[in-house]
Amino acid sequence: MRKTLARGRRMSVFLLPLRRRVARTMDGLKSVLLFNVLLPGVACDGWSVWMPGSLEALADSCLLIPCSFDVPDDHADGLRMPAGGVWRKRSRWFEGSTDVFNSSREQNILSGRILGDLLAKNCTTILHGIPRNYSDSYFFRLETGFKLTFETNVNIDVKDLPQKPQLSAVGPINEGTERILTCRAPAPCPLLPPRLSWTPWLGDAVETLEENKDGTKSVLSVLNFTVSHLHHEQKVTCTANYSLQKLGASRGAEQSFPLTILYSPKNTSATVSPSSSVEGGTWVTLLCSSNSNPPVENYTWFQVQGDEVTPRATGQNFTFNLTATNTGLYYCEAQNQYGTGTSSRVLLTLKGDWNTVLLWAGGGISTPVVLIGVLLCLIRSKKRGESSGSVKTEGQKGGDCHFYGNVDPKVDFKVRPGGAEQSKQGHDDDTYNNSMMMFSAKASCLTNQSGNACAESIYANSDSDGNIYINSISQ
Repeated sequence: MRKTLARGRRMSVFLLPLRRRVARTMDGLKSVLLFNVLLPGVACDGWSVWMPGSLEALADSCLLIPCSFDVPDDHADGLRMPAGGVWRKRSRWFEGSTDVFNSSREQNILSGRILGDLLAKNCTTILHGIPRNYSDSYFFRLETGFKLTFETNVNIDVKDLPQKPQLSAVGPINEGTERILTCRAPAPCPLLPPRLSWTPWLGDAVETLEENKDGTKSVLSVLNFTVSHLHHEQKVTCTANYSLQKLGASRGAEQSFPLTILYSPKNTSATVSPSSSVEGGTWVTLLCSSNSNPPVENYTWFQVQGDEVTPRATGQNFTFNLTATNTGLYYCEAQNQYGTGTSSRVLLTLKGDWNTVLLWAGGGISTPVVLIGVLLCLIRSKKRGESSGSVKTEGQKGGDCHFYGNVDPKVDFKVRPGGAEQSKQGHDDDTYNNSMMMFSAKASCLTNQSGNACAESIYANSDSDGNIYINSISQ
């Protein structure tokens, strides 16, 4: 009996520390449960934090984290100075987590600053120089009259290269209209927002730093330009260039799209094959070419006879047998739904038929050629001692004077007298090679009174005022 009592006393002594440890553990659990009831974070109404679900940071640059929180009314008095904020990496708990920034400390793994007023429930923060390997989940911890790490976190993805900018969607655009293009690029570090540029240069752009709905920042570039057919199928590129917090370092990203412009026929031209001067009875083909979008729908060919313009054919090609009855000037029109383009005129002649040239010169459209031809004949007559009034033209026997030329029939010319015998060498080079030249012609004497060939020619051009200059006379 005594032995049994002794063993019981010894067992009680052994179990007493164990009971005490269990009691302390239970008290701890009660405290944890009580804490969870009083400070439940987002588990209960009244405790909440808001921040974007994810953010993309550029390595070696800063990052703005928009953040705000709320506490129950009965804990509002706990928001008092001193108040500090902590950004915890990986976990909300002490174990397995790293506090990368604490506003109450001078030394931190990441430098930063809480921009918001914690007493006003604003925990917006900027972190500097985020390393490439710091992609993780981040939690905000509030330390004031109470301490609490909120359950909601933000996932930060650190990239070596920035995101591509976003361009406004652009469909087909009519030529001559005003158009606005927009380019937007994220600005994760508002202290160093990206600079946006357009290629090719279409006009001046306006940039603004804007705040997005989630509190992040972005840069918007707005470009206004007048649309030209020359922009068709051009690739427009918006480039975003980011400066990093490392001195002199930068990163870039770009986005492109092609422009589609709708416009009427441009650069309409008419060509002839095999030649504009052929033997009678030769088949010739006129070809009309033009640049337009959408493509040309209709081609029409016209013949000019004096003041009369007559439609002759439709289609891009016009093939016919050239005879004395259908020589002359031709041009084409190209048409689509946005307008019409007209070619310059081409002159079709028969070889050896100078009457054709004289016919069109006498029609009032090539007066400079006639005048130059007359000048040439007068000069030849003067050299032979003849009267200047004895000039003979095609069809007169005893002394034929033939001439030919190539002029723009749309120009109204005036002749400035004098200088007919001026040589090319004595002529002002700036006038002779005038970039504003609107007319050039050559008039040649083909036969003299004796019926022998001569080689007298006059070369002339006109200025923008319509004045004709005789540049040289050769024999």
